[in-house]
Amino acid sequence: MDAIAFTRLVAPELGASSASKSGPASDAGEGEFADLLRQGMDRLNELEKNADAQVNKLLSGEPVELHRVVLAGEQASLAFDLMMSVRNKVVDAYQEVMRMQV
Repeated sequence: MDAIAFTRLVAPELGASSASKSGPASDAGEGEFADLLRQGMDRLNELEKNADAQVNKLLSGEPVELHRVVLAGEQASLAFDLMMSVRNKVVDAYQEVMRMQV
């Protein structure tokens, strides 16, 4: 599964917003990239809270299906891995820009 397909799976609102824009013809605002990152981090936070809640329900003896607990944990883990990949790419891009000679 590539990162784009995973992004659409984990954060459908991000996939829809980027798919609706037509590339160079769209006006990209200054804060748009930061807003996308913030939305992704908010979604990651929601997934992690959901996974924690599912585990707590299981440990407290509440009736919860085991596969839902595992699925919530895997979704949070994959979303975290994706966010770390995005962070690493942003850091690499920043370092590349800083190495450019003016």
